[in-house]
Amino acid sequence: MPYEHPQLGERCEPLDTESILDRFESAWRAGETPRIEDYVPAGPELPADESGPERNGAVDPAARRELLGELVMLDLWYRWRQAETDARRRQTGPADRAVQPIPDRRSLPARPLLEDYLDRFPDLGPLDRVNVAVIAEEYRVRRRFDASVDKDAYLERFPSQAALLARTLAEVERKLVDDTLAYPSATAKEATPAAEPTLSEPRAAGKPAVPDRIGKYRVIAQLDEGGQATVYRAVHPTLDKELVVKLGRRPLREGTAEADRLIAEGKLLAELEHPNLARVYDLDLDEGRPFLVMEFVRGRNLRQYAEQNPLSPRQSALLVAKIARALGAAHARGIIHQDLKPANILIDDSGEPRIIDFGLARFRHGWSESPAESGSIAGTVQYMSPEQARGDAGTVSHRSDLFALGAILYYLLTGKPPYAGQDFASLLDRAGRCDFDRSALDGVPRRIGRVCLRAMETDPAARYPNAGEMAAELKRAARPRWPAALAGALV
Repeated sequence: MPYEHPQLGERCEPLDTESILDRFESAWRAGETPRIEDYVPAGPELPADESGPERNGAVDPAARRELLGELVMLDLWYRWRQAETDARRRQTGPADRAVQPIPDRRSLPARPLLEDYLDRFPDLGPLDRVNVAVIAEEYRVRRRFDASVDKDAYLERFPSQAALLARTLAEVERKLVDDTLAYPSATAKEATPAAEPTLSEPRAAGKPAVPDRIGKYRVIAQLDEGGQATVYRAVHPTLDKELVVKLGRRPLREGTAEADRLIAEGKLLAELEHPNLARVYDLDLDEGRPFLVMEFVRGRNLRQYAEQNPLSPRQSALLVAKIARALGAAHARGIIHQDLKPANILIDDSGEPRIIDFGLARFRHGWSESPAESGSIAGTVQYMSPEQARGDAGTVSHRSDLFALGAILYYLLTGKPPYAGQDFASLLDRAGRCDFDRSALDGVPRRIGRVCLRAMETDPAARYPNAGEMAAELKRAARPRWPAALAGALV
């Protein structure tokens, strides 16, 4: 709603800053190179007929300047990351492979500095009065990709703000971790569990023969095999629709209470509908062995995706927020996943996360000999809530899923799971005590780190009360803001 500006003496249009930032970042994530001018309302230096969205009323200059600063901070990150990606491609690709320049009508350098933005947006400056938060973000981005950046050079470059800038950069430096969040180090990757097969491609030839049918579904390929079940790619007999069928190893006697409960819970799963959940279509028995029929999602699991498409802390928070909303839809029906991990989240061809294997932990009695055997939890202990690791079934609830979701966010932010690199017994003991390295989050934006740590509280009651609240908090935390301590530096 328009409001009367006390200094301008005219009605001003409010800025939907969060929506603008979301659209700008979505364009980058879609592979585009958005122009900041197309997201900023017209101001004194940007007439409405030349650039920026048109508005009926005036725009508060301070609000516009703040939006410009936040867009510049995002743009810095994506351009420097793109330049790093291009450099890596030149090193690993064919010698004659040309890297396409970033398209832009008023081209910025591949690794821009604030001076490059000031040439286009004079109302951000002059240089000696640029908001310290924006200067600090340029420093942080450069340090992520170039460890040789000199802090003293920044104090010489911005002498009129040297005192405040020195304190700010010292804080940035303190929080920076050696293994950059943009490109995890080799050490971090070695600590990460081996990749699990994605449900998007069949296994290589030479594997044991697969059954012709499971129930009424025609099997065309084996996708994965584990201690609890075997996963197949199959086709519906009449709809000619590709599906995924997970066939348990241990037979159940039809007509028993255990088998009836399994089928009843399968029907409940089939009623779940959410754009970020892989649909469950059927659950039945084949010669006594339980099988679950799920939507076939083309894509990569989250671990593979994050390694190939490094995510910023903001991107990670927004991605996990989408997963949290999907969890909330399931929790509202009384369904708990109990097996959330990066391998159980696929990123589809449109870049959307999809939770798979939803609810399978509840059916563990149908997938393995014993729910207590190490093979049934070894693959998930790295993201497991302490109450699950202790075998305290009476306290396992929807908040156990929220812990696992926090653990997934931890992995995206640090490049490693909370518990890694030890034998199963040690991992289970650490998970039961919630003994993970909290200091690894020191280098991430404070608000995002706080959400992660609250989700991973040892006491379930101290975590978020529901997935919807966690999703909302993640979205708020992901929005770039001017640090309160620097509010007075805005000019």
